Amino acid sequence: MLKFSRRCSRCGVVESAETCYERHFIHSFNEVLCDTCVHNLLEKGQIAEVKDEEGNIHYKQNLENIYKRMLEIEEENKQLEDKMYRNKRLLRRLERIRDFIEMNKMERDGE
Repeated sequence: MLKFSRRCSRCGVVESAETCYERHFIHSFNEVLCDTCVHNLLEKGQIAEVKDEEGNIHYKQNLENIYKRMLEIEEENKQLEDKMYRNKRLLRRLERIRDFIEMNKMERDGE
């Protein structure tokens, strides 16, 4: 008998065919996910659970929450870029001060 396995698209966990029924295919993500990843996405609000008439559970992407999260990440990125720019300016200033001090020290030693 052949043994099949599936790999989670997010975390990479591989499980054998016996537990593959626990895998979830999310069409909007075009991914096969394990229960842990589905639970995490549900907690983050990135996907929503939908039940059909037969009681089957499906998942759909929650684009509004994903868009909000993208905006938050872009804002965090902007703040980090500003902080990096300030730190680089400070580093250049400190290097100029160090060079000035070394130059003065060499002049004193030369006298």
